[in-house]
Amino acid sequence: KDNPQYLALAKNKIKGCALAQSKKEALLEIKRVEALEGPVNSKYTEMSPIPFGEGQILYAGIGADEMVAQRNQSVYSQLYTASVSDFNKSSNKTNFSNTVNRKGAHIGNGAFSPDGNRLYHTVCERDIQNNRVKCQLYLSTKEGDSWSASEKLGDAYNVDGYSSSTPYVVSSEDGKDIVYYSSNRPGGQGDLDIWVTDGSSPVNLGTTINTVGTETTPFLQASEGKSHLFFSSEGHPGFGGLDVFRATKTNSNFTSWGKVSNVGAPINSPADDLYFVSNLSNKKQSYFVSNREGTKSVSSKTCCDDIFAAELKVDAFASMTGIVYEDKTPIVGAVVNLYEVIDGKKQLIKSIQTEANGEFRFNQLPAGKQYLVEVSKKGYEGDQYEFSTVGMEENKGFSNKFYIKKPKPISLALCGTTYSDKGAKGKSPLGGVKVEIYKIDPSTQKQSLVKSTVSDARGQYCSDIPIGYRFKVMATESNHLTVSDFVDLRSYQPKGNDVLKKDLDLVLQYKQVGLSFKIENIYYDFDSATLREESITSMYKILSILNNNPSIVVEMGSHTDSKGSETYNQRLSQQRAQSVVDWLVKNGIPSSRLTAKGYGESTPVAANKNPDGSDNPDGRQLNRRTEFKVIGYVDGLKN
Repeated sequence: KDNPQYLALAKNKIKGCALAQSKKEALLEIKRVEALEGPVNSKYTEMSPIPFGEGQILYAGIGADEMVAQRNQSVYSQLYTASVSDFNKSSNKTNFSNTVNRKGAHIGNGAFSPDGNRLYHTVCERDIQNNRVKCQLYLSTKEGDSWSASEKLGDAYNVDGYSSSTPYVVSSEDGKDIVYYSSNRPGGQGDLDIWVTDGSSPVNLGTTINTVGTETTPFLQASEGKSHLFFSSEGHPGFGGLDVFRATKTNSNFTSWGKVSNVGAPINSPADDLYFVSNLSNKKQSYFVSNREGTKSVSSKTCCDDIFAAELKVDAFASMTGIVYEDKTPIVGAVVNLYEVIDGKKQLIKSIQTEANGEFRFNQLPAGKQYLVEVSKKGYEGDQYEFSTVGMEENKGFSNKFYIKKPKPISLALCGTTYSDKGAKGKSPLGGVKVEIYKIDPSTQKQSLVKSTVSDARGQYCSDIPIGYRFKVMATESNHLTVSDFVDLRSYQPKGNDVLKKDLDLVLQYKQVGLSFKIENIYYDFDSATLREESITSMYKILSILNNNPSIVVEMGSHTDSKGSETYNQRLSQQRAQSVVDWLVKNGIPSSRLTAKGYGESTPVAANKNPDGSDNPDGRQLNRRTEFKVIGYVDGLKN
């Protein structure tokens, strides 16, 4: 109780017992852990595995199958390389380099710079007088196919009288080597601490990482934009001995680390577990060192360290890239929607637009899902692509070329019959009528001719017009008044086996002075000359005839039935005829082309009473009418 360091370590051991009994879910999901088979592991000690190249590891080992005495001057740790295949099968054990390995010292803890051209490592020499080993950091540089002789690093790494070891190297944004290592140099928290340097003054990682106990074997891993530090410690609560822990960096400050978490079993055990490192090219494959029961040993069950392989269950992510084309031209600004498909229903995840080169990209798409990409652009027919990440265990990239095109207009057959209407004589098919179809621009209302045809001897015509527009149809024949009508196909949606056809008959009034034509559906309020709202559609038809035939002068005639006095009916019909003329003048027809004439009850077209003297409602309805007739031409012109 008088030693604060031992007291803190004892308290952590108690917390570690509680941790082991809590059955807390492991931080890392591990599929399997097995010791390396083959020549790598001996009965004595192996350490510091570092993956490099394709299926290769660099490691250190004594390579002895019997206990080595402290004063043995012939057995030393050296650096080796070996091949690893089928998860844990080792082969091709080879001495790394005679210029790095040397007699009389333990060589270990090799760590390559990110570009592979520099090897940081530890050289440890026996201090027989004090019965201990002192370790220092050294550097060797690649020279062609060989390595330079090791040189001891300076004060940023080593302090005389103290140990520095277990380096791990990452690269700074400006390309410098940043070295994490463990040392008991002055300024630390206790025994071995983890430090970091880029060659300048080293920085202690602080009290979140370092404790009064030992912290060693640092390894950094970048994942999803975060930097994780793995290290081993006896000062944080663990399962016994050294355990592997992980912390996440919170900002660019080297001392800013989040909560330290025990990675859990089966990486950690009641024995020592250290040197955890992931294969950067295959994140599922990791290595660590342990002296747990089951290792090869020259004496006790937990005598000596072996190298283990661990297969991690790594979250797999997909990426999706694509290029959108119209024919061979990349399309910028196309809308790309990414959906997840669940039980046949799609749920939008993200919507983006293509770049100037027609490209787009979706990143970090989780495994185990069904995806759909839909590409669209206004005025084009879209394209789509489905892909699945179900069962995907490794990161995978998907790509596809998308082609969009402007759709061919869907045509509709506009067909009908042209008729001649000669007033009381009725209507009959009229051939030789010129039928012109104009498309109306939705923004400017400008009309442009799209089709022109002539009705046949039976008065029949037919023309194909594209769906999605509004059209004006005009019928012209020299002996008849030009007539027009409108066809609106802006919202027309063909269904199933619809026959794409629309019927439009056109009735042309015979152009003869004095010939009268009844105008249907002209209504007034009772005992009033005011036009009712439902009359306006018919009024526009009269307006259209007058606009289409600018040379005619017409009389607008109004008629009543025989109810009421003759004088009253005459006055009312004149007022009603005048209201029609006034409406037409208001809508742009010159008054010089219009005459209002009230006929009262003087010119019935049906009997107001039945032969037996009873009232004839149907006859009276026919007599209440509005007619127009051509009474002349402007300046004597007929056309």
